[in-house]
Amino acid sequence: MNLFTYRKKTNNQLPPLLAQPKAYTIRKSSRSHYSSVRSCNPDSRIKPNTPDKSVSRSKQDTPIFPYSLKDFDFGKCIGRGKGGRVITASLNYRDYALKIIPKELSKYALIESQILEKLSNPFIVKYFGRLEDEENIYIVLELINGCDLFHTMRKKRLKIPEVINISAQVLITIETLHNKGIVYRDLKPENIMISDNGNAKLIDFGLAKEINNDRAHTICGSPEYMAPEVIRKNAYTYAVDFWALGILLYEMLCGHPPFQGESYPEICQNILRGSFEFTRSVDPVSKDLIRRLLHTEPAYRLGNLQGKAMDVKKHKFFREISWDIFDSYS
Repeated sequence: MNLFTYRKKTNNQLPPLLAQPKAYTIRKSSRSHYSSVRSCNPDSRIKPNTPDKSVSRSKQDTPIFPYSLKDFDFGKCIGRGKGGRVITASLNYRDYALKIIPKELSKYALIESQILEKLSNPFIVKYFGRLEDEENIYIVLELINGCDLFHTMRKKRLKIPEVINISAQVLITIETLHNKGIVYRDLKPENIMISDNGNAKLIDFGLAKEINNDRAHTICGSPEYMAPEVIRKNAYTYAVDFWALGILLYEMLCGHPPFQGESYPEICQNILRGSFEFTRSVDPVSKDLIRRLLHTEPAYRLGNLQGKAMDVKKHKFFREISWDIFDSYS
């Protein structure tokens, strides 16, 4: 399947830096700007960090992309967040997405680059390398011709086969990450691109972390997709990604997340209560899978049991999926 398509270049002028959005925005049906948070404190901001000590000095100082910035023709800005912005860029008749991250956030840029270097999966954005100048780090990625899942859902109601297909591809991606010791921590519709051929691709790894069967402690993610253990400030594991998968599945079927609120604390309270209602259109099999994924206790959450992701694959919701097609990806 052809998952790698590109857009045409526009010019060689770097687009102006857009204003940074707020630390987080409460999700609404007409949401246009929304970012992840790194703390439960609504007034928190990402603070500058020194580069990860585990990265060698030579690897930090040496660009790993075999071209320089002057070789690119820069296009338009196609995305922004509090951690940077993304523009189109063209080189040798091929188009790319260039993620521009300020040097004061170099730690996160280096971690994201290192994680993407280890991944090869048709449902994960392809990574080509990294460049830097005095002010920014530039992560060179494939440019996906399509639309993110959030806006796709606002344009049309997803059909059940589409929901199953997207869920299966996201599940395979989660399994791939977990098998490599990586917890994603920021699964949400905005971070999933739907290409023109209908395939899902995970595109943002700014909050991903290598834990290698250990535990993470940082409070991060998007408010309505945060697992209860994250909100409680407990140490957590890969189970947070299966919780987010349950939220994603619910939103694809119902058109909105199960836990909402007018403020950040209200969203957190609703998540901790764990009670939610389904719309009439949701079938019993889908309800069962969502309830199992949204178990407030991670020890009993589907995907975090002995069978791990395989337990989710075996659920009746995916009975029409031929998982052997995906075996080489996970």
